[in-house]
Amino acid sequence: MTAAQPVFAVYQVVIGRRRLPLRNCLLRGGDDTIVDFAYSLWVATAGSSVVLVDTGFDEHVARRRGIDFERRAVQALRELDLEPADVSTIVLTHLHFDHAGGLDAFPNAKVFAQRADLDFYTGEFMRFRLCASAVEDADIAAVQRLRADDRLELLSGDARIVDGVDALHIGGHTPGMQAVRLRTASSDLVLASDAAHLYANLEAQVPFPVLHDVPTSCVAFERLAGLAADGAIVVPGHDGAVMDRFERLGGRRAAFMARLG
Repeated sequence: MTAAQPVFAVYQVVIGRRRLPLRNCLLRGGDDTIVDFAYSLWVATAGSSVVLVDTGFDEHVARRRGIDFERRAVQALRELDLEPADVSTIVLTHLHFDHAGGLDAFPNAKVFAQRADLDFYTGEFMRFRLCASAVEDADIAAVQRLRADDRLELLSGDARIVDGVDALHIGGHTPGMQAVRLRTASSDLVLASDAAHLYANLEAQVPFPVLHDVPTSCVAFERLAGLAADGAIVVPGHDGAVMDRFERLGGRRAAFMARLG
């Protein structure tokens, strides 16, 4: 008898916010409409399996970078009655400061990232402030510690993380930018992360101005569109409007948490 395939419940948790004009969020186009630019992470559960997609940042980093901080990843998990030790798998969509902070808090997790990202963010171009500005030295050091402890798996392209969770190497925003596809009860769910910051980026197929490579970003939008055409639900990484398109959790959690699938 074939074993039942795991189906994940997926939650988005907003951990910080800024308000930005749309023109600041599109490489070309946009206007002065103010958007709710949300910083989020995602928690996926299936039985005893707990997968964390991205790990956010700490308050001091948010303050220095002008972000209204709301909660750390550990606090986000506890809103779902989970502890850091319960997390078995972490997928880092990329190594920017708002996605790869606080890794030392998760003692039992295997961490997955694209080799291309770590190579770039530890490579020769880090001597340029512009190239290094989106990462924190402490975060890269934490990733290197995980590597030394044999808890980091570096991927080279698309990969199955666990049954029901796939990393999709998509590039563009960073060399190792990866989306995450999860199997849910209703459909496949694709967390685009910073391959598409806002619904406006998806709709216009125009990237956020912080990016590594324009042509690869165009191919990334093409791939996301293809996944959507095949029936997947594609969720942008920083759009506060996500909370209005999905089921918010009850009570006070409605302000910052929604179930995506």
